[in-house]
Amino acid sequence: MTRLFIFLFIVCCLNDLLYSQQFGNEWINYNQKYYRIPVSKTGIYRISRQTLVNAGFNINNISPKNIQLFARGQEQYIYVHGEDDGVFNASDYIEFFGQANDGLSDTLLYENSSELVNPYISLINDTIYYFLTWNNSTNNKRVNLHTDINFLSYYSTLAHHCYVEKIYTSQSQYYYGDIGSWYNAAEGCASDYSEINIPRTYTIASENYVDVSLPAYFSFNCFSASNAPYTSMGNHHMKLLLNNQLLLDTIFSGYKKISKSLVINQQLTASSQILLESVNDLSVNADKNVLSSARLYYPHNFQFSTFRQKFDIEDSPLGKTYIELSLPSSANLVLWDINNHNRISVIYENGKYKALIPNGTSSKQCFYNLEDSIYQATLLPGKYYSDYVHASPKADYIIITNALLQSSANQYANYRNQTGFQSLIVDVDQLYDQYAYGVAKSPIAIQQFIRYYNHENPGTIKHFFLLGKGIHSEMIRFNSQRYASCLVPTFGTPPSDELLVKWRGLTKPMFSIGRLAATNNNEALIYLNKVIQYESSGAAEWQKRVLHFGGGVNTSEQITFAGYLNSMAQIIQDTLYAGFVQTFLKTTSLPIQITVSDSIRNLINDGCSIMNFFGHASSSGFDQNIDDPSSYNNNGRYPLLLANTCLSGDIHLPDYKRISENWVIIPNKGAIAFLASTDLGNAAYLFLYSTEFYRQIAYKNFAKPIGQCVKETINELMTTNGNNDLMKNTCFDITLHGDPAVKMTVNALPDLTIRSQDIHFYPAMVTSDIDTFEVHAIITNYGKAVTQPFQVDLIRTFADGSQEVVSRIENACLFKDTVVFRIPVDIIRGPGVNKFCVKV
Repeated sequence: MTRLFIFLFIVCCLNDLLYSQQFGNEWINYNQKYYRIPVSKTGIYRISRQTLVNAGFNINNISPKNIQLFARGQEQYIYVHGEDDGVFNASDYIEFFGQANDGLSDTLLYENSSELVNPYISLINDTIYYFLTWNNSTNNKRVNLHTDINFLSYYSTLAHHCYVEKIYTSQSQYYYGDIGSWYNAAEGCASDYSEINIPRTYTIASENYVDVSLPAYFSFNCFSASNAPYTSMGNHHMKLLLNNQLLLDTIFSGYKKISKSLVINQQLTASSQILLESVNDLSVNADKNVLSSARLYYPHNFQFSTFRQKFDIEDSPLGKTYIELSLPSSANLVLWDINNHNRISVIYENGKYKALIPNGTSSKQCFYNLEDSIYQATLLPGKYYSDYVHASPKADYIIITNALLQSSANQYANYRNQTGFQSLIVDVDQLYDQYAYGVAKSPIAIQQFIRYYNHENPGTIKHFFLLGKGIHSEMIRFNSQRYASCLVPTFGTPPSDELLVKWRGLTKPMFSIGRLAATNNNEALIYLNKVIQYESSGAAEWQKRVLHFGGGVNTSEQITFAGYLNSMAQIIQDTLYAGFVQTFLKTTSLPIQITVSDSIRNLINDGCSIMNFFGHASSSGFDQNIDDPSSYNNNGRYPLLLANTCLSGDIHLPDYKRISENWVIIPNKGAIAFLASTDLGNAAYLFLYSTEFYRQIAYKNFAKPIGQCVKETINELMTTNGNNDLMKNTCFDITLHGDPAVKMTVNALPDLTIRSQDIHFYPAMVTSDIDTFEVHAIITNYGKAVTQPFQVDLIRTFADGSQEVVSRIENACLFKDTVVFRIPVDIIRGPGVNKFCVKV
């Protein structure tokens, strides 16, 4: 039974290792230089002297005994041919067993690691990097060399069988599983699905089975790919058979992973058939089930046909097991016992490869590789890693970017330093190596770095700014062009940057985060210039204006959305923000209503602080035609665009720019930030989210950064509605496209202003024919609403130079108020030119 559970044990142990208080970078010595080796296939690798020289590895001044190799955070056992003389000669080489990346590295992507649907195919990357370095020790990890070829002494231990594993898996489709950005039990790469009346058959190799009265072991992972309405016991009836033997017959409901491990007592032929069936007896309109992987572990003779193969053998009572391998080759063969770190001499004799494999402290897991098929490793130029976490001074504004955007990141950091922050620029490629064991494009790298930075520098972080385009992980997985275009990865499907700052076991984001989906330095600088304009603009009336737009495909929706907008208008008008809201509603059932009248265009051109759209949309536009930012001229007067819609926040799509990018990454126009969902939205929960966000910017976190308001919005909603999946999905699907440190332009303090053009006289011509006249003074508050009494003075200077002061006490001023002074006509001092001054 040990064999049966060894794989599950490895999964659990790896998960415990990754999510304990380790962060992934414990293996790095920041004083050492590391040379990366890409490993995309499992097998034995060699590094020649010339390869070392070409990569700049200073082999002439380094003893071979000082060389180390690291992978997955652990030092690896290696064989250095000829190292005993202390010189790396021309014929010397480094040899190691390399294992390609697989699904086990994805365990941290799932809220529950047991929900991993495919342990054999990574969601992110097939390639993992191994790291070659050196130190001053001569006790680095080396394989043991076993050269005993005294086969006659151990002939009685001749093994007649070994155990091999055969894997079935597929990446023909990507399944998204249940709603939500976090990876779940029905999400990942797998084969085509079985559905009602359409069973699927899959083939798994089982050649050279040997009947030695020993069992075979079979394990598999299946999951459901539909969730149809049902009224009976469930909406899935799944059956699985191996070579016509029924192994699974279960009824269940919803998106779920089904895993099972069994002992198989049957004769195996050269290939085995797996049948997956969706039984049509539940009266549901869809029942889709998927086989994501299967593992057959069975007794095998010593006839092999491949260049390389892993196999397990049992210990011998004599301390060594004698084996004879048959292969369609006579080339030299290299044999390792991976578990016990042994390299074993092999002799080719009488058409067979012969070897003595010693017992070890662990089970003997062997791997052979024909020498002419050993992988010749590629060695990339070396580099030192940056210890971002312990750098001084401590940063509160962290930019995570790609080396392609380094120059614009430097300028952005310099600007943020001038605005009171202490910035730190972090190269995401370094994070992959330090915190994700060299798995490029892995969001785990960013998440683990953030965890570690916070662990070492608690209480210092204010904002994370992701500078660079991210693309859906499933869209870059098998597309090299899109892979290269993904500069800073996001998390999950649909993508959620918020999940980068929400850790497993927590329900709320830890920090403020935003992204600019820039693809080059020019785009980043376009946005930086807008931020500088925005944050240096003086107080102005446009900063209190708020525009609401309501859509809807029918009258009922239009009424509902109008009600939502009206409710939010009450919040933004009657609080510290004291916005002046103007609302424009869709009135037709046409998919898109043309609404850009001159009046709306002028309002946007003159400036507004918020544009709030509630209706239908896609990543390309709204159902009110207000979405072409190039048609406006609002230079320096950039709003926050809040889109209560489906998909319009998805800045992670490839190939061309979508609506959010068009509004934010456009010079001298558009928006300062765009807040919207990357997924399908539910109107009621979008309303709850935006209502709380309005409360945050209007009074709870008035005049605080937008990113902080987003974070606190999620925190509040997860506190009050965290058990509701639709609420949870809404919170984490909404993405802030823009700098999280940007604040709404409304001044944090009251800013009461009276302009000369805002003072009027009634009547316009004052004569002695009347006994009183009125002075109307319009007070505009560019800042925080005034809710306490304040005094307004009218100072009248007569023609003879004497003055008279009339005062009024006003109770409040949210945005605009008119103060009326009734002034008696003074027939003695009044004639001539009078001057009036209003002070507040």
